Amino acid sequence: MTTQDSLNTVVFDCVVLGAGLVGAVIAKHLSDSGLNIGVVEAQNLEATPSLQDGRTTAISYGSAQILKEAGLWDVLSPHVNPIASIKVFEANTASSLTFNQKELNGCDDPMGYMIDNALLRQTFQDAILTHKDLTLKHGVTVQKFTQNHHNMVLTLSDNTQVTTKLVVASEGRHSPSRAQFAITATQKEYGQTAMVGTVIHEKPHNDTAFEVFHPRGPLALLPLATAVDGKGIHKSAIVWSSKDNLKDKDESDILAQLQTIFPYLGSLSFASKRMFYPLSYLKTSSLVGDRYALVGDAGHVMHPVAGQGVNLGWRDAKVLWDLVLHAHSLGLDMGAKTLLTAYNRKRQRDQKPLLYITHSLIKLFGIAPEGPGTNALHVLRSYGLGIVNRVPPLKRFLMKKAMGV
Repeated sequence: MTTQDSLNTVVFDCVVLGAGLVGAVIAKHLSDSGLNIGVVEAQNLEATPSLQDGRTTAISYGSAQILKEAGLWDVLSPHVNPIASIKVFEANTASSLTFNQKELNGCDDPMGYMIDNALLRQTFQDAILTHKDLTLKHGVTVQKFTQNHHNMVLTLSDNTQVTTKLVVASEGRHSPSRAQFAITATQKEYGQTAMVGTVIHEKPHNDTAFEVFHPRGPLALLPLATAVDGKGIHKSAIVWSSKDNLKDKDESDILAQLQTIFPYLGSLSFASKRMFYPLSYLKTSSLVGDRYALVGDAGHVMHPVAGQGVNLGWRDAKVLWDLVLHAHSLGLDMGAKTLLTAYNRKRQRDQKPLLYITHSLIKLFGIAPEGPGTNALHVLRSYGLGIVNRVPPLKRFLMKKAMGV
């Protein structure tokens, strides 16, 4: 691996902007596959990432297969906890819906896995920093993009010029490069703030993820590995997307609310600091421009109720690297318009149903109804869960989306 001062008017097959959870994966895999890859990252990766951002990541079954292909799963697998099933229900009702993979294909593989977000980021960062064939430039930004015959030329903030066939932007939801390729982004604030953290509970979770739809916002409890200290401590990650201002509430008050909404795991206590993140939606007009492709949050951001988030970004990476590596094997231009059009088309087929499902869930379950329509919406929500349980094709469709397959 080459770092910091090595990019001096050089040529790459592909340049990845951003070395986060999606950018690092696609950069590593393309480099492992024999391409000459450069990574430009605004942050200094030699600094140790924060170990206390309060978040965990749900890795779908399909994403685990992608990470295996990228050569990253063996490092992660000792630290994950399986999600054997997902139970969805409306608070204070008997209406519920349970997903498990045995219903889909009869196998015992989990539907997904849970892992600490900081550990995930550290693993991917280390993979980039120690990669002997990948060229990294960090602590700099792109100042200008220029078309040059059959290439794209990037001028960096330290006046370095980089030439490439393809630019992959993985800079997150506030991608600074999108506008330079005439890609617009529609953004919506949900009016909810997600409280995240870790709770210890009295009863075991049995590797089950719970999604509770409550009038003030959806609550998820996601199974974490049991502490190995001789005490058998049971832990889950919590994501509560609430309309209430939980940030100003006392911890004891929040625990009392949680206990009322979700009494099924016994008494609860916080095992981590509570963190708060505003929730929003973002959809771009396109995922591609001239020799330019968006992956991850740079191209789409959705409410966490569907649990897709970074999993959708990893599927972006998989589709794009398959197209790029196929073009490379044939000696074709990996930044050609036809390739990027195919990428955009394939990803829209995956993203549009998820965006629709997510918005439908928020509309049906995530809005606190007011006035005379309350009872009608309550019945509709309960009826909706029952319909899914009784329509196997619909249930299988939703399971496949949750699993990323």
